[in-house]
Amino acid sequence: MLPHFSSEAEILKHLRPEDVPIMVLTGGPCAGKTTALCRTEQKLLDRGFTVFMPPEVPTLLINAGIKPDANGLDFQTFQRCVFEETLARELNYRRYVARSKAKKKVVICDRGFMDILGYAKADLFKQLAHESGLKIPHLRDLPYNAVFHLVTAAFGAEAFYTVANNTARQETTLGEARERDKETLEAWMGHPHWRSIDNSTGFEEKIDRLFQEVCVVLGIPVPIEIERKYLIDPSFNPRLLKELRIPFECVQIEQMYLTGEAPGNEGRIRRRGQDGTYVYYRTHKWEIPGTFARAETEKHISPEMYGELARVRDPRFAVIQKHRFCFAWENQYFELDVFRDPATGLLLLEVELTRETSKVSLPPFLPVLEDVTGNKMYSNYEIARIRA
Repeated sequence: MLPHFSSEAEILKHLRPEDVPIMVLTGGPCAGKTTALCRTEQKLLDRGFTVFMPPEVPTLLINAGIKPDANGLDFQTFQRCVFEETLARELNYRRYVARSKAKKKVVICDRGFMDILGYAKADLFKQLAHESGLKIPHLRDLPYNAVFHLVTAAFGAEAFYTVANNTARQETTLGEARERDKETLEAWMGHPHWRSIDNSTGFEEKIDRLFQEVCVVLGIPVPIEIERKYLIDPSFNPRLLKELRIPFECVQIEQMYLTGEAPGNEGRIRRRGQDGTYVYYRTHKWEIPGTFARAETEKHISPEMYGELARVRDPRFAVIQKHRFCFAWENQYFELDVFRDPATGLLLLEVELTRETSKVSLPPFLPVLEDVTGNKMYSNYEIARIRA
């Protein structure tokens, strides 16, 4: 029997991260996830962290004999079992971690809620979520600070693809592995802090790149946001992504700025969601002199807190309303913002990196007018600023 959440307050209480960062390590089959978890745990332990790693639910069930198309268990029933166990895992581990008196705690989940969508049909997944009083933003955006997708060896490291190291793995061919990787990637699309770790380097370097991403989230030494931004021809219709068969998620964003911030600093609140379900954030950003990088801290807040802060927002700034189209291209995560108010019709493409030297693979179907990275005129802050 699935637990049922009867209110937003109850969902927030049980699912949002509080003081402990919660991340997900996901990806395609034979991507190196098991090794990556072990190496990341060791490196974090060396830095004084206490690491909690909730295990992957489907593998636990399959290895325990609870298999789809076996022992009288059909695939739909199996996915229901996975959802129930994943929800129980998320709730239980949050309680267990809260009981720990460790000073520096971090949770790295071996897969999360949206991985179920990578295997189950969308209608079944939404039905299971509905039975618990949950919607997609509750399961994708709210529980996790960041999501890291390790690309399967079937893309770019084919010689290393094997099923020998995981008896629960169902994908026996490179084609099946690639399809599963794609479906898993698309399931998480729309999360505000999603990163892909591809096979463009050797495996050891791949693990190092993952750890660099983890360090960014944990603030080792400081959480850095390196953003590239491009102005897109306003004639481009984002809905063409569907015609081009590029999977995307469209997220509605409302953003307001707060009073009392020093020059170069930004305090803001943001409402982000889909289909009438929202997750709420409070963010503080500040510039690092001499670079395009900015440090950032962000936390979830309740709808009530959002409403209270909205009533005392800085009147010198307009309320930003925009639609964000999230999609992946060449293993990089892009966000195309279409402004509704102010600057109606403005289109800006953004991609976040962890190193200033990282190369951006711009989607060829987008009519890029100009690289506006570092041009403050195209920052949300300047777009929202009301000029006398």
